Formats: sequence, C-alpha cells, structure tokens
Amino acid sequence: MLLTVAAVAVALAALAGCGGPDHLEGKVVAVDDTGKGDRPLGGGWVAVFEDDALLGFLSGAGIDVPSTGDLPYVGGRVLHDDVTSAGGSLASIAADGTFALTATGRHTVCRLVEAPQVDVLKGCAVVDLPAKGRLRLSVGEAGLRATLDD
Repeated sequence: MLLTVAAVAVALAALAGCGGPDHLEGKVVAVDDTGKGDRPLGGGWVAVFEDDALLGFLSGAGIDVPSTGDLPYVGGRVLHDDVTSAGGSLASIAADGTFALTATGRHTVCRLVEAPQVDVLKGCAVVDLPAKGRLRLSVGEAGLRATLDD
C-alpha cells in the first residue's frame, strides 16, 4: 500500500512539472505603410471558428457570406452569443494587443471590436494553428491578415 501511494505521488509530481496546456500566443497590430511602424491594437476579442462554423456565425449575425478574397474585410454588428451559438470561442485581447489561443488545426480567426451593446466584426482570416508558437494578426489596408512566426 505504501509503495502504491509513493508511486502515485511520483507520477503526480511528474505531471505537475509538465506545465499547463499548450497555447498559441498572439498579438494584434495596426500595420502602417507610411513608415511610422506597427502599433499594438488592444481591446476586443479574437473569435475562433472551425471552418464549418463560420457560415453559421455569419448567417446567424445577419452578415452576408463574403467571397474568399473579401474575408479579410468582412464586417458587421455581432453579439458574443452569435459566436458561441455557432460553436466558436472567444479570446480577449489585452491592452497591449496580446491574446492566447488553445485551438489547433485549420480555423478561421476574426477580430471583434467593442461597441456599445454590440461588437463590430472587423475582418477574418483562415490559418492553420499550431499547438505552440506566435500568431500575428495585422490590420491595415489589406484587411485582417494572419501570419505565424517561427
């Protein structure tokens, strides 16, 4: 009995040393093509959808489904319930533009900006999310773009 308790204690200690779940760190930035440099965009949320959930989200929010080329520019008024009802998840964006995601695989990420009583959808991008790494969401004349940093 004592040997079993000791073995369980060792196993639990080993698991505790492994740390928390993997996550992808991200940052939202405004891209400036005038040479002034990029700046962080804080506040709001990153909505994350599996590919088949995006259409349900857009139609549930009353937003016309854009062509693939127009996805970075898609916009409209949405509610948090629109995201979760479609099977999506939300990650808050800190004041310095940072956020964290635990989703992996092919997903669509969208930027939501706070507005009174609703949020405003400000573009989406399709990206293959790794378990760890850095995701950069850039906002500029090209709409919302997602890039992974190695």
